[in-house]
Amino acid sequence: MPAGAFAENAHAACLAFEFSSGSQRIIVNCGAAGSAQPKWESALRATAAHSTLVLADARWRRSCRRALPRNLLGARMLRGPKEIETRRVETTQGWCVEASHDAYMVPYGVRHERQITLSQQGLAITGADRLLPVPSTKAKKDIPFAIRFHIHPDVRVLPESRAAGCC
Repeated sequence: MPAGAFAENAHAACLAFEFSSGSQRIIVNCGAAGSAQPKWESALRATAAHSTLVLADARWRRSCRRALPRNLLGARMLRGPKEIETRRVETTQGWCVEASHDAYMVPYGVRHERQITLSQQGLAITGADRLLPVPSTKAKKDIPFAIRFHIHPDVRVLPESRAAGCC
């Protein structure tokens, strides 16, 4: 979580990613509202606006909502993950990024891990998300979740069976 003034423009996007091929953007995040669209600021900073996992549509980040602190400090994020780990590895399958964060530890007792691998030829991307119980907490069960991959508007997506020419 960025500290101080840097938290004013932070997004709740831990482990989110974007993917492109050359200049063609494929998987994206929704972006920032900017000063021209202040009504969209909160929605675009939320986890759901990013290509990552979210539990129970949670907003683990909190921003200043009361008028005086918000006017003095801006819309700073006040809470987020404390521990974020990342690692980049070259494997026989390609290049892999492994990452994790603890933002869901307090409310749900789990840690989010994500692994994304790009093939050596750069033609395939695979990934896995895992929620692991944190030993010192009591993990909640049956937590609703969503994993979003925001596709750029210029990209057309077809079901695999149609794209592969299968019956």
